[in-house]
Amino acid sequence: DDQYFPMIVCLSVSLLIWFSLDKYYILVLDMVFPIKNSLDNFYFSYPSRIIEFGPTSWEAQRIYLLFSMFISGYSMYWLSCKISKLRIANLYAGLLYMINPYVYVIIMAGHLAIILSYAAIPLLFMTFIDFLEKKGTNEMIKFMFILTFVAFSLHVLVAALIIISIIFLCWCYTRRDFRIPKIIIFAT
Repeated sequence: DDQYFPMIVCLSVSLLIWFSLDKYYILVLDMVFPIKNSLDNFYFSYPSRIIEFGPTSWEAQRIYLLFSMFISGYSMYWLSCKISKLRIANLYAGLLYMINPYVYVIIMAGHLAIILSYAAIPLLFMTFIDFLEKKGTNEMIKFMFILTFVAFSLHVLVAALIIISIIFLCWCYTRRDFRIPKIIIFAT
């Protein structure tokens, strides 16, 4: 079906990234280990099981990476759908958000918290826009829940809060509605 096409594309690109990383590849960029230290002590390179029946640590890292990459591309697709009705442009926005030099660097450096925060940003913006339009408690709860994932990385959180402030000021200016919803007052 045509509605599943963006999901299939984002999942395919995520799987392509997954399989392009070799087994036991350590995502640490240019980290240097002393000669006496073994890479077996490094958490994600050690091929033991995290729990008795669970995946090995490098498999868990790849699953996390697959999930984060898929969420980043697919959520940006849906955010751009709120702005534009051109499906190919929305898909391109999702793919560009999913695969760019910044994402490459944070993947190679192994900054898994930044990857999750980065993936949650489009969802955060969507829920914030929904909150501004509907002014409901459910939208505020969704917004705060997604904000916790963005807060895994402090610098991503600060950037997201600056952009949310700009969205809020633009929304107030275009709507000529300078009343702050009561839920924001109660949240602070």
